Amino acid sequence: MVAGEVTVEQWLAAHGGAARRETLGAGTANTVERVWLAATETQPARSVVTKRGPDDATALTYERALLATEALALDAFGAAGLPVPGVLHREIAAVETSDETVLGGSPRDRAMSADVLALVLSHEPGVPLSEVEHASERPSPAEHGTLLARLHLAGTAARASERDELSLFGYPFRASTRSSSLRETFGKLIRNVVADAERWRVDLGGFGGPARDGVGSETSDALALVDELALFAAAFDEVTQPTLVHFDLWPGNLLVSGGHFTAVIDAERALVADPTADLASVALLEDVETWAADNAAFVNAYEKTAGCALLPDAAAMTRARLWSIYLGLIMFIETVPRAYEGDWVEPHRERVAAWITLNLEALRTGARDGQLSE
Repeated sequence: MVAGEVTVEQWLAAHGGAARRETLGAGTANTVERVWLAATETQPARSVVTKRGPDDATALTYERALLATEALALDAFGAAGLPVPGVLHREIAAVETSDETVLGGSPRDRAMSADVLALVLSHEPGVPLSEVEHASERPSPAEHGTLLARLHLAGTAARASERDELSLFGYPFRASTRSSSLRETFGKLIRNVVADAERWRVDLGGFGGPARDGVGSETSDALALVDELALFAAAFDEVTQPTLVHFDLWPGNLLVSGGHFTAVIDAERALVADPTADLASVALLEDVETWAADNAAFVNAYEKTAGCALLPDAAAMTRARLWSIYLGLIMFIETVPRAYEGDWVEPHRERVAAWITLNLEALRTGARDGQLSE
């Protein structure tokens, strides 16, 4: 692999040089820094954000080509006038192709990514919503719902562009996940994350039904979970419109100032799916049905702006729960390769496990009550 023409450090040097650096983004897969640039003849002193992707050896499968995906999503959302960081520079490496399979994907997967090693992004004003304590300083639920609708309208419109990466469901730069069928894509994503669990020896036995081989091994329990989730995947069949979704809209990725949103950041988990996928992070660690009932102002504003219902029927609710399970599995598994430490880790894993189980039980109850069919 040969480095591209301009590295991030060379770009920084050409734009005033790094006067000061601060590490950001605890817990993120990427290495993130805020960098203060000295003034130049054409630019005042300013700060930018640099991101460098994880090593493939420690990344989960979905985290391959992470920065190429983020740049694509930021370009698409920014083109629609949404408040997102601008992509100032991509550090790209040439790909040496061979017949060997790259860990977690084929050589084509890597070649499609253009192998974006690092990004330079504009630094956006505001503080994370997760750090805002007083209700008077938080955006209204209606503004929040409107923002989500605008993201989805932009994500749907992006497919009409000439970007082939947005024409199919799945991760834009991972060919092995892409399909014209969202049911097929979701099945691939679940199999990938279960394979990640097996690679990192994360026991998923507490989530699945009876093991397929009756032995109760970690592998058979994991496969049983894959099979069980497939029973509910018919809910994806009615989705024919691919939509680019952010998939990480927890309050830490929403910047606010003066009681209004100023930016949506960290689009690294973006993928082409359906709008219910974003409810997994909007209602993070909550029961999505209860959340929707308790947030009427959010839902009403979303539907007014989007021109369609957010959760119109049982199939949409099923999709929201399936996406919640998928995100929950990512969060449960990633604590191992990211080597999280501290007293917060075990309570966090317990909360995530409880969230996965809550959604699984809701799906099982719905199936018993005849609300779902294959």
